[in-house]
Amino acid sequence: MFNKFKNNLFFNMNEESGYILAFSLILFALVAIMIGPLLDLMSSGLKQGSAMLSSTNQLYIADAGVESACQNILTMDLPGWVSENNSYSYSFPAIENLTEDGSRVQVAISYNPATDFTSQGLVYHVVSTGTDANGGTTTITTKILSSHIPGGFITNALTTSGNINMSGAALCNGNVYAGGNITLSGSADINGDVTASGTLTGVTGTSGAPQVSDSFAPDLNATVQTVYDETFTGVATPAPQGTPVSTMTVQNNGSNSNYYHYTNPIYVNGSGNLTFSNVNYVVFDCPVYVVGNINFSSGVQNIIFSGSVYVGGTISSSGSLNITFNNTLTAGSINLGGSGTFTFNGGVKDLGNLTVGNSISTSFGSTIYIGGDLSYGGAGNLNINSDIYINGALILGNSAQIVGPEKVVVRGDSAQTYEVSISGAGSFTNTSQLPFIIVPPGSTIPALSPATDPTAITVTGSGHASAVIYAPTAAFTISGAGILNGAIFSKSATLSNSARVDYPSDLDQRTDLPGSNNGISIETWGIT
Repeated sequence: MFNKFKNNLFFNMNEESGYILAFSLILFALVAIMIGPLLDLMSSGLKQGSAMLSSTNQLYIADAGVESACQNILTMDLPGWVSENNSYSYSFPAIENLTEDGSRVQVAISYNPATDFTSQGLVYHVVSTGTDANGGTTTITTKILSSHIPGGFITNALTTSGNINMSGAALCNGNVYAGGNITLSGSADINGDVTASGTLTGVTGTSGAPQVSDSFAPDLNATVQTVYDETFTGVATPAPQGTPVSTMTVQNNGSNSNYYHYTNPIYVNGSGNLTFSNVNYVVFDCPVYVVGNINFSSGVQNIIFSGSVYVGGTISSSGSLNITFNNTLTAGSINLGGSGTFTFNGGVKDLGNLTVGNSISTSFGSTIYIGGDLSYGGAGNLNINSDIYINGALILGNSAQIVGPEKVVVRGDSAQTYEVSISGAGSFTNTSQLPFIIVPPGSTIPALSPATDPTAITVTGSGHASAVIYAPTAAFTISGAGILNGAIFSKSATLSNSARVDYPSDLDQRTDLPGSNNGISIETWGIT
């Protein structure tokens, strides 16, 4: 029986071994069948992954070209200018891990002067092609809207639609653009890039690297047109309140009280005046209506108007003063003499001239409308926290200066031969405080026309003006030792003697000015 069991066991083991062998053969056959497609699939996956990685690298390289185009449009540093088709073309290596692997970026920028100047700005057509180390390419096609001023106004020290003439020892520290000719004589010099659509004379000796490129004339009208819409059609006269009196004098009455507090409305009718003399502290918590004049004379210290003030005549002052208007002030004209401080926290509507004397310090907290000229001959600063609209001329003398990052609109005075005259001031070290002075086209100066090219913006003597000035139809003249710290756009410019224009290095960082770095947007985007 044992032999029979052993024979059966041997037979069963042989039978199972046959099954295992057969199963192994079948499994091997299946693996042999599958391994080819599996290897193909793995190879395809590796190729697809490599292609995706290469395509991604190409996209990043091309995107670097778009970023470069945006930055160059902002700074107007556009190389490879071709005047025939208003285009730029340049390339640079794409660097990965700080090593050059042969990949490159090719950038082409163009615009059509007939169709790409819009009310929002200038449209640039950008084609950026990224090529990786293996020769694969991806191209990004986009339109970039530049709402900053074409021609690089804010990034240039001096920009004109016409000619620039510099003589004597005149100096410009910054880039220069001229829609016409640039002529340097004597030892005049430009420390910066020189760009002109006309001819260059005497420019080869400049210490900067002259670059003759983009020749289109800057068009600023669309950018600042909203400022021109401000009108000077007059100011509504408020209705008088309170009991009318013919005159009113506020002065020390000899008692031990030198403090006056008015709470009921003040109404001085007829041709009467409101006069202050020899008082220390007066507060008006009420509206004040004066048909005649308000006079601040000697001995007056602190006067506070908390309510609105209307003066049909003139506000004039003398002596040492500290006067505050916390609400709206309307006056026929304002003539501030003496010394001390005038603070205007509310809006000011001056229907005549505003004249500030040598020793007066002034500050304005709201919008100022001046029907005539603004003449400031003070030794300090005229501080502004809102816009100023001047229907006449702006005249700054002695060491007077306007301080504040606001707009100053100057329309010109037919009785003057200029719109803006600056004869003395100090430079700002903080460019965020430079005002933006605008002289709109259509000034009231009779001689102002493109043919006569009048002298409308002047810096004379040893004046040091700190401002960004936009005067597209006016001539800009600096003579003597005059200096402009800032930038200017004008019809023409003349610098003589030791005149100088200094461009602050961080002015192009201002984001509140036309032409500043917030003026770029990508309008369309396509990848091929």
